[in-house]
Amino acid sequence: MKSILVCCILIVFLRIPLLSQTLNYDPDLWMPDTIPLAFGNTIELYSNNIAFVKLNDGFINFKWRCPVGTSNSSEWTWTANQIGNFKLSLNCFYNGSPVDSVHTIIKVVDKVNVGKKNILAIGNSLTNSGYVYQFPQISKDVNFELNPIGTRGSTIKHEGHPGWLFDSFLKSGSPFYIDNRINFKKYIENNNLPNPDIIRISLGINDCFLSSSHPLDLIMKNATHLVDTINNDYPNSAIIIALPSTCESTGIGWQVAYGNLDNYERYQLHMRELRKRMDAKFGCGRYKPNIRVSYDGFCIDRIYGYPNNGSHPNSSGYAQLAKGFSNTLNNMLWESLSTLSIERNTSNQISLFPNPGNDKITITGFNTDSKLRVMNVLGKEVYRVENISYSTEIDISNFIKGIYLIIINDRGNCQITKFIKN
Repeated sequence: MKSILVCCILIVFLRIPLLSQTLNYDPDLWMPDTIPLAFGNTIELYSNNIAFVKLNDGFINFKWRCPVGTSNSSEWTWTANQIGNFKLSLNCFYNGSPVDSVHTIIKVVDKVNVGKKNILAIGNSLTNSGYVYQFPQISKDVNFELNPIGTRGSTIKHEGHPGWLFDSFLKSGSPFYIDNRINFKKYIENNNLPNPDIIRISLGINDCFLSSSHPLDLIMKNATHLVDTINNDYPNSAIIIALPSTCESTGIGWQVAYGNLDNYERYQLHMRELRKRMDAKFGCGRYKPNIRVSYDGFCIDRIYGYPNNGSHPNSSGYAQLAKGFSNTLNNMLWESLSTLSIERNTSNQISLFPNPGNDKITITGFNTDSKLRVMNVLGKEVYRVENISYSTEIDISNFIKGIYLIIINDRGNCQITKFIKN
């Protein structure tokens, strides 16, 4: 038994140097634990965003594994036609030998209707020049109306400034810098803007490019300061940090913009590490329930999502980036409906009584053949019924005291209301 164990250990320790000498670098596959998706939406995940691949490395390839969707070595894509959790894996090979793997859970939920909400996009040039392409995609991906606000842009308002960093919004010259301090609430009031229900922060690319003067600890400190400032003034707003996208993968645009490829790989690696730190701190509501991280940077095709010799995405690339945000937003509202006030769909008003209730409750105001589910505040389904009629009675006598959500899928239209069990 001991000899077998020794052999196994030798194999493990011998395998790593051989592969590292052959590959000469670590592809470092990484995805967050969960990737959200809304029913009916399309997701695209690209291998060279999940892995670090050296420029012009033709010996490395990938294989996706998932019970749903389609894939090739470059990408996995799926238009969600099922609700539930689906395991997605990506395996990396070098000259046919496996060198790394990673997996995540694709979490698909219904789209929610929360009425009209104000959204403020804060960012750099990706927002300043690209939000005009991103906003229509976000609006298409959600089931409620979004009202863009900000001081920049023409019809689609935003707060995007070319070349800006996290700390650019924290000092003199920032639209948030008022009376010698950062005052986000005053920025909203002084510009006669409605209170923001949703705030998208898309920054980090320029911070990473200046990594010699902006190490990761400083970037995270500035990002946290900006998030805290906004959250302190609007604690009931949904705040989503858009993970930065990596640069196009041919190197052509980078070389045209900066003259050479000296910093190209360093920049890619710095950006990947920032993604991990952002997710570790702010992802999945770990920092605060109303703060999340979206996976925008995984969605863009780094070859065809950029124009020839360009360092910024084309319209298609910008739309791809938006999908990570829109799906994160929808799932965030699904999981944390208390963050924003839920408004019933005006096309078919739901009525529920008594509320609060103790024994039985009656629900009316929807079409026949609808589907009904009851979820607790932790997102666990506690009751389900198919093909309900116009008026349905639910026995809640065995429910634990607390707040519950009733979700009715009414001919493809998701309606949500709350009730309290006494």
